[in-house]
Amino acid sequence: MVPNPRSCFQWYWPSGSALQTVTLEENQEDQVFFEARAYNAIGIIKFTLLARSSGASAVNLKPTQIVTSLPLRPAAPLVTQSGSGIATDNEPASFIFPSNLLENTANVELILSPFPATKFSAGLSYLLTYPHGCLEQTTSKVFPLLYFKDLAKAVGQKLFINNDADYYVIEGIRKIESMVLYNGLFAYWPGGSHSNHWSSTYAAHFLVEARKVGYQVSDRVYDQMISGLQFQIRQVEQDYRGNDRIAYACYVLALTGYPEKATMNYLKNNQRNSLSDSGWFHLAGAFGASGELNTALNMLPPSISTQTDENRGSGGNFYSRTRTEAIMLGILVDLNENHPMTMQLVERLSDVASKNNRWYTTQENAFAFLALGKMLRKMVNDNYTGKIIVGGKHVADFDANDTYYTDETWLGSEVRIELEGDGNCYYYWTTSGIPTGSVVQEFDKDLMVRRRYLKDNGEPITDNTFKHGSIIVAEVKIKSLNIDLENVAIVDMLPAGFEIENPRIESRAGIPWITDQQFKPDYMDIRDDRLVFYGNFKRGTEIKFYYALRAITQGEFTLPPIAADAMYDPTKSSVASGGQIKVATGEI
Repeated sequence: MVPNPRSCFQWYWPSGSALQTVTLEENQEDQVFFEARAYNAIGIIKFTLLARSSGASAVNLKPTQIVTSLPLRPAAPLVTQSGSGIATDNEPASFIFPSNLLENTANVELILSPFPATKFSAGLSYLLTYPHGCLEQTTSKVFPLLYFKDLAKAVGQKLFINNDADYYVIEGIRKIESMVLYNGLFAYWPGGSHSNHWSSTYAAHFLVEARKVGYQVSDRVYDQMISGLQFQIRQVEQDYRGNDRIAYACYVLALTGYPEKATMNYLKNNQRNSLSDSGWFHLAGAFGASGELNTALNMLPPSISTQTDENRGSGGNFYSRTRTEAIMLGILVDLNENHPMTMQLVERLSDVASKNNRWYTTQENAFAFLALGKMLRKMVNDNYTGKIIVGGKHVADFDANDTYYTDETWLGSEVRIELEGDGNCYYYWTTSGIPTGSVVQEFDKDLMVRRRYLKDNGEPITDNTFKHGSIIVAEVKIKSLNIDLENVAIVDMLPAGFEIENPRIESRAGIPWITDQQFKPDYMDIRDDRLVFYGNFKRGTEIKFYYALRAITQGEFTLPPIAADAMYDPTKSSVASGGQIKVATGEI
């Protein structure tokens, strides 16, 4: 038997003999093993196995050939670096692309546009590629596409190779429609029955705007959704968290043409102190959308609060000060784009995003991008031409249209952007890949996650050596260290020698010491190379979750760390328990 190393030479090389001989009697079977060592790269390994018989009766037969492919990925995570700036006729711009990325893992992109929101392109890219899929995140991915298709296509070029932005909007509408519940709210996770009121209103807001710009939304779902919003606004409460949701529902109902004037007036006249800034502005927006523009304008404060609250809500309304200011800006642009607060809010949102060219959470990015885009789109009136010089060589010309470039050979090179004509050219560059010599840093930031492996009798495996073919129990411990956290995502990447046997281990016979999981995830996403689950965790309470694996491939493999993060407060996160494993035959 001979594996063909040439078909996969780029990704691995045989570390033992490429030829194995086995003698079989009639009705007998046996195993042979080939050893290979993978490069530190990313891609697909293609194995070709040829087998032929040396018997006289088979001398004229063609050899049997089997071809199989396996994914190859380093244990270190993908790292993205980016930057942005402005080029003018008088001031050319220049920057240097990073060079410390592994070969075949690098992606290099440059976007040029007269549209100022290009400097926030990382925010849109973050939304388009966000890996989780609850109702809020599904809505946040597609909401900006209603207005910024061209920029989205430039930012997420690879996502739009086979499908345009309309495809993703339509698929988003279908997914959200499939999550509607009997009461007009929407399930928080696909197939679930739990709803989050803020997310339901947010999804309804998207469906209303989608229908306005011409997308088809089911009449049945639309009518149910309006009933759900009307139900929500009858639950007037005495705290800002509850009444902010009601004010948002009033705003969305006003956009549908069915304003709830009685509730709006009650909140305005009796509940000012129980509404946060975002709730008050949503209420003003509701009056404006229902034809009472003067009432709405009179509700606007003369200046912005100097509040600098850095706390974020990991659940509920997903509160953050940045999102509040994005909501305020969006309402202001609708009511009076020349209001004195407008440019102050633009500057404050720009300052918050300046470090990473984006904001922190999906809510912040979606609301900020919509508000800033709505504002800045009105300011574009440019007419220019220009050229791109890479490493001293003129490589491309461009004009005052959105332009996208990608070329891996630009890594490590200086890029110069020269302009002729009127206006500003905003540029945004990004590189992504696996850094050379990268080491995964482990840490606990207000959240702790740990993983260890046990035998099926509950005995810990201390040396990370596993018997080939054996069942292994993964024990995952999670603890929120300082505050209650909601919507925490735990991502457990598997080493190459393991596969998931049973993510719901309490249903498996033969493991009697686990009679019932003490923790039930809100949702699980089971993939070939990882298990992702989500949950809420009380401060100081350690939670354990178990699932079953099987050791399927002999060899030595890198063990990726397990990671946990609060999806709506990324400052709360943990990475731990990386290392090496060995899968071997015989008794362990």
